[in-house]
Amino acid sequence: MLKDMALDAVKLLVLRKMVGKEDHLKLLMRWVNNNESIGDLVREYDVEKYAVRGLKDRFMRKLGSYQLGSRLITITVPVILEKVPVVFEKNTCMLCGRMLLYSAPEDHLNKRHGKIVREYTERILREALEAYVNANNIRVETS
Repeated sequence: MLKDMALDAVKLLVLRKMVGKEDHLKLLMRWVNNNESIGDLVREYDVEKYAVRGLKDRFMRKLGSYQLGSRLITITVPVILEKVPVVFEKNTCMLCGRMLLYSAPEDHLNKRHGKIVREYTERILREALEAYVNANNIRVETS
């Protein structure tokens, strides 16, 4: 159950990167790590306040825990920024060539390329958790 909640939450972040909104992820990292106000950060990054607040609220709501959400942002966003490609350019999906005029690119990716999104999300979560465990010398016993 927790794994599914984490996958759903991380998928929101993966989708933002895939549509080219890296600034939203960088902003969330600074908000979590430096306890800066979202209002100040959106002005600095010149992004829409409600888009970022909506992302933050949906992310935290999917996990049901502010502490877990903050930790998950801290460990997944650097991996997402490094490993997930941007697949939208000027309203065109680079995966299928479809030009979107009115629909949200995140919705398009979910509906048309859901398998790819799921694969990236699972890989990111796995790699981020492995890196966190290794960096903090956490011993994991498997049965």
